[in-house]
Amino acid sequence: MWVVFALIIDSLGFYLHEQDSMKITSIGIVCFPLLFFHIFPVIDRNGVA
Repeated sequence: MWVVFALIIDSLGFYLHEQDSMKITSIGIVCFPLLFFHIFPVIDRNGVA
């Protein structure tokens, strides 16, 4: 949950500073959670991802 909140805050910062293009920032915002939750899946109480 904290990773998602950090991603939202960081993405707002990237959009405000406009150092990179909006396309690259948007692709990064979509790809980061996909990679993060693929590497660290959410595990339920039964231990199943």
